[in-house]
Amino acid sequence: MRPRVFVSILFIVVCNHPIFAQDSLVSNPKTKLEAFTGEVGSVIVKGYAEIGVVKAQGEVSVTAMTFKSAKTGSETKGLVLEISEYGGYGKHVSRSFVDYDEIGELLEGVDYIAKANESVTPYPFFEAKYATRGGLSFTVFNDLSGKLNVAIASGSVGARSAYLNSEQFSKLRLLIVKAQEVLNNPALAVVKRNAPEPSVMAPVRSGEGSPARAVQSAKPLILNETPKPAPAAGGRQPSERPK
Repeated sequence: MRPRVFVSILFIVVCNHPIFAQDSLVSNPKTKLEAFTGEVGSVIVKGYAEIGVVKAQGEVSVTAMTFKSAKTGSETKGLVLEISEYGGYGKHVSRSFVDYDEIGELLEGVDYIAKANESVTPYPFFEAKYATRGGLSFTVFNDLSGKLNVAIASGSVGARSAYLNSEQFSKLRLLIVKAQEVLNNPALAVVKRNAPEPSVMAPVRSGEGSPARAVQSAKPLILNETPKPAPAAGGRQPSERPK
């Protein structure tokens, strides 16, 4: 299944798209993508592809995104990682931008902390953390049983977090790599629209009058599995929520 692709043209003075609505007019932008969302008085063309979602204790979605100024022709691209928490008051979301030139460092950091274990410190518990300049952080830590878990957090004040196991963390890395490939070659994100759903014809039994046709709807393809939630065994979480 290919990623879903969207293109939108927006006059920044009035911005209604959900991704813009939260991040437009960003004060003190930390990334080039944030700086583009804060531009006013000019037309910004945005193209993006939704790469996929990892569902665990919370959700992490990955989107490849490009901004281009119609006035100057300048362009920037990168990722948006959105963290969703579910609580008593519904769904709570925070998102962070990762500039294209930071993706390589992000993958290196993710690979490094993924290899961390108890040997990194003589103490019984450890945490290995990598953070981006856009407020996204990854923290690998062990729990009371010695099992490794990963906390993904977005934002500083009112940060949202999702907790993944090692397998889910590997799936998230694959989504980031896929997003990087789409940014390098947007043609990889092209999808077919209005394609008819395949159907299965029921076999005609001998002796029956008119053939009865039973149409079985095709099972939709899902980019990512929905693994079971992975709460930290023993109830341990990082000593402090990643900033």
